[in-house]
Amino acid sequence: MSFVAAFFFDFLRRGVRDGRPAEARARGVLGAGLLALAGSASATAVADAPNAPSVPTVPTTPAAVDLLSSASVRVPFPKPVTLRIGRMSGPADLDASLDEPVLLFSDFFSDRVSIEWVEIPAADAADTLKRERPDFVLAYPSFMADAAAAGITLHQVAARKTAYAESAGHSVGTALVVLDARRNLRTLKDLKGKRLAADLPESITELALLDRVRESGEDPWHYFGDIIHLSAAYPNAVAAVLGGGVDAAALPTCLLESLERSGLVAPGLLRVVDGVLDGHLACRRTSALFPDVSLYAFDWTPEPVVRDTTLALLSPPAPSAGLHAVTPGSPSYGWVAFSPGEDLTRLYRSLAAGPYKYLREYSPSALYERYGTYVNAALLLLLWLVVNEVRLRRLVSVRTQSLRKALADRARLEVEARRARARLSGLEKRSIVNQMSGMIAHEIRSPVGSIRNFAAVLKLLLARDGNTNADIRTALDGIDGEALRIAGIVDRVRRYAKAQHGAQVPCDLVEIAQRALRALDLSKTDHVPVVLDLPERAPVKGDPLELELLILNLIKNAAEASAESPDAKVALSLAEISPEDDPAGCARIRLTVEDNGPELSDAGFERLTAGFDSVKPEGLGLGLGIVRGIADSHGATIKFRRRPGGGVVVDVVFEMLVENEESDDADEPHESSVPSPDAPNSAAADAVSPPGAEPSRRA
Repeated sequence: MSFVAAFFFDFLRRGVRDGRPAEARARGVLGAGLLALAGSASATAVADAPNAPSVPTVPTTPAAVDLLSSASVRVPFPKPVTLRIGRMSGPADLDASLDEPVLLFSDFFSDRVSIEWVEIPAADAADTLKRERPDFVLAYPSFMADAAAAGITLHQVAARKTAYAESAGHSVGTALVVLDARRNLRTLKDLKGKRLAADLPESITELALLDRVRESGEDPWHYFGDIIHLSAAYPNAVAAVLGGGVDAAALPTCLLESLERSGLVAPGLLRVVDGVLDGHLACRRTSALFPDVSLYAFDWTPEPVVRDTTLALLSPPAPSAGLHAVTPGSPSYGWVAFSPGEDLTRLYRSLAAGPYKYLREYSPSALYERYGTYVNAALLLLLWLVVNEVRLRRLVSVRTQSLRKALADRARLEVEARRARARLSGLEKRSIVNQMSGMIAHEIRSPVGSIRNFAAVLKLLLARDGNTNADIRTALDGIDGEALRIAGIVDRVRRYAKAQHGAQVPCDLVEIAQRALRALDLSKTDHVPVVLDLPERAPVKGDPLELELLILNLIKNAAEASAESPDAKVALSLAEISPEDDPAGCARIRLTVEDNGPELSDAGFERLTAGFDSVKPEGLGLGLGIVRGIADSHGATIKFRRRPGGGVVVDVVFEMLVENEESDDADEPHESSVPSPDAPNSAAADAVSPPGAEPSRRA
């Protein structure tokens, strides 16, 4: 109760004395009460602390005051005066700990001095100082750099130093406290990602702790999971730790010892993490120590006012201020003439706080924090543009491929159309030739019939006259046989022109090839040797006359193609294809005709494979058309390929006639290719063949 009464008594006394508004005075009342408690136990705390420095005391003898100036023999402020003192209001330069020295500042002045406090916003400090022109400003030493940048020169009058500190330059710091029962929180590393309670944002207490985190190599602004600012270290931050709302609290140095001495916190209930106790401060601390607040004068401050203020601050407080004194003549804190500010400048610069906060505000993380929405929108827009560009490129690629395919299809259709027109032209030629062949065959039948009649008449006349000349009878038989053969050919031509095919019978390709060679020898003028490679037999089923016409056309074309070559020759071969080598598993016979004529161009080879255009300038393309028609009617496949070095190779593949099929077909009646049994074609041909025309294999 005595503490509460003293607390409110001090509140009322300060409000009447300094004339500040109630809301401005209320911010530091709790700090004043705590300092009163700390002051009542400071002497005991300092005496009990191990290796504690001696508590400095301010001399009270007049001789000590005489050391300040020759004019100090008189009492400061002999007449009533009003001091206008600027008070920084902003967490970037001044925190809640400044409320305490503001309230206790008047303890060092007599009743003749009244203090008028001027609020100086940290964001507009330079302009406010120039406009208000106070006599002094109460701020941390780091403010000198800001003032100098704005063209304002500050002169340090005095620096505050607590009774627990060895020097004013190492007077304040941070004690990071946790519940002693939480044994898992022993070091600062154990608190990474945990919840922390502090007084005000970027206060000296908070910045000193973050500087310790920075020294450990971590990112100080993202080390703790969450930092909760509760305006005051006691009771707010302490209550948050005791209640379990946070894992740790950042307290000003020596506050925990004061609370334990006063009985507000049970000793041993809270523990200082990584606590250090040395000769700089008689309390355990976690962070480094920094200078406390200082009083600064300006160029426009009157010299007598500076002198009297310095005398008052460097002298002991009045005896009436016993509320804050440990013992009469021994205050809980004092003022010294000088305190360096380099440590605070380094602290703010290293953490990019206070006057260097702009460094953090323009860092990539800070910019993203402020403009993250716009950055995300821009990134989404950029991503959409990239995706759209990829989509457009893909669409263009697909459309291009479609266009290329359409153009390729168009070119292919044009080629097919040209081939179809060429095929149609060939069909027209074949139709004309078929009509002409029918007409010619019809006209030839009458002369052939007359020839046979004349031959029969001659035979009758010879028999009547009794002429037995064998040569004449042989000649007449040959004339009749050849006339009969001509009649058969005419019938075949007419039947081919009318697309009527005769019955197919078992036959031997070897014999048919030999007959075709004899016909070629009788018809050609230029001799081109034909190299044969024939087996003993090559049984197939077909029309012997049509097959002979097929082979004759192939050999004749090959001979004409290679006639201009120096070593012109034609190769004719028959080879058996075993069922193992055939895709369909059937036995087949391959007829191959090869020449060594000149090399064909691509256009010439295309015309050759089309089968309707002749490669020769004077040709009509009918021979290959007949060959293809005969091959198709016999179920054979025909293929043209270029011969290395020049010439063409033609392969005609027939299905081989097996023995049982051949015997079955022999029992069935069929139309003979040579209708007259009187004179077989081969015999008649042999009879009129010139001497030396041997039908066997030849080179």
